[in-house]
Amino acid sequence: MSDDLKILKGSPIQLIDNILVHPLTLGEISELGEDLYVLCLNGLLMSKNHIPINELSYEERVSHSKLTEYQFFIQLLEVDLNMREIVTNAIRVFLRTDSFFDEATRNFYLINNNNHLPLKEEDFLRLRDVLSKQNFRSDSAENYKPANKKANALLERLNKVKSEIQKKTGNDSLTLADTISIVASNSKNISILNVWELTVNQLYLEYLRLVLWDNYHNDYIHLPHMSEKDRKEMKHWVVGNNKIKL
Repeated sequence: MSDDLKILKGSPIQLIDNILVHPLTLGEISELGEDLYVLCLNGLLMSKNHIPINELSYEERVSHSKLTEYQFFIQLLEVDLNMREIVTNAIRVFLRTDSFFDEATRNFYLINNNNHLPLKEEDFLRLRDVLSKQNFRSDSAENYKPANKKANALLERLNKVKSEIQKKTGNDSLTLADTISIVASNSKNISILNVWELTVNQLYLEYLRLVLWDNYHNDYIHLPHMSEKDRKEMKHWVVGNNKIKL
């Protein structure tokens, strides 16, 4: 079942019974606090691949390699009380319901109208997939097969830009505030007054299209008529506020 259109629209996605995965708007993230938003999101998207295996013994590496992502998630909840708190907060933020971990049964439960619903492995994987797409953490076009050379060239460029957007480290990377400012300043129908109604996915898709158009405009209209010196000195308008020198 594809949720791409609902995610593009910004609609909640059903997970279990009446429990929905809600995409946060930029306004909601602003009120929640970006640091808490990132902490909650990373708590649910934590992967066993994030564990530095060089610090593990040989036996621990073998055991770790055999874990599924769901088993790793349960193991984290078993041994780390701080992780339990992060995950339960994340469930409140994104699913808008309560939850708890039962040590006796080693199950994680979602609470719906006083019913305790176990978060099964297939539900857990679906939750992570939906969250990744809603928050622009995965490439939904990675399995797309271009119809022709032009489509393939566009896809390669889109993926290159998207890869740059998804980089989370380094002083040169754009902050969420930078991206909001860029989209609000350059989109035709989006301003600093209504940009807060967008979801994270909608924001970055709008940003991505702005960059694609600008790159196309420069490559095919301006750059052929510029000298090599002028090309090197030309600065792109997509830059973080901390890099602007007036």
